[in-house]
Amino acid sequence: MYSEVYSTTLVGLSAQIVSVETDAGAGLPSFEMGGYLAAQVKEARDRVKVAIKNSGIQIRPQRIVINISPADIRKAGTGFDLPIAAGILAANREVDASRLRDTVIVGELSLDGSVNGVNGVLPSVLAAKEHGFSGCIVPYENLAEGAGVEGIRVYGAKSLAELVGFLNGDARLNEPSPDRAVANSQPEQYQMDFGDIMGQTAAKRATLIAVAGMHNILYIGT
Repeated sequence: MYSEVYSTTLVGLSAQIVSVETDAGAGLPSFEMGGYLAAQVKEARDRVKVAIKNSGIQIRPQRIVINISPADIRKAGTGFDLPIAAGILAANREVDASRLRDTVIVGELSLDGSVNGVNGVLPSVLAAKEHGFSGCIVPYENLAEGAGVEGIRVYGAKSLAELVGFLNGDARLNEPSPDRAVANSQPEQYQMDFGDIMGQTAAKRATLIAVAGMHNILYIGT
């Protein structure tokens, strides 16, 4: 069976919608993935298989082929775990595939089936809204971040089992409270900024570059 799930990949500071295509069927048991994938994405095959099993779902031995398109854009990060798992379950008719057509999914899976937070949820939700999707499923710990985008429903999933129940209409996912959504839409007010720092030109420039590229930075000294 074939299924299609929508997710996102970060391109600079913005996110682009990608399609996670899954075909599961007869053949020697295998798990193949393609679509210009970074190492973190390729490692998803083991996390996803174990997470599905530990969520109480038994998938028969089969040949699984995953393609994340478009193939000319490099996909990196661990946010593809949850959409890949959803695609496999949809291809095996374990979930209602019709509920995946208008939803973008991002999230990392632990081996026990719980969903971990990922980077880039805000641009992912913005991209989903811009492309006309009605909902976006993100890790529960990123729910407050996604709530800052108006005009699209954002759901927080704590586990793969929760997502399965939601897609089958048996359970509800967490949604941001109105108070949290309003709070996230208000910019934080700071008493100081880098304009108040005299000198340290190199350190300030390094910080600007790190923030623009979403890199880590470590300061040492006084």
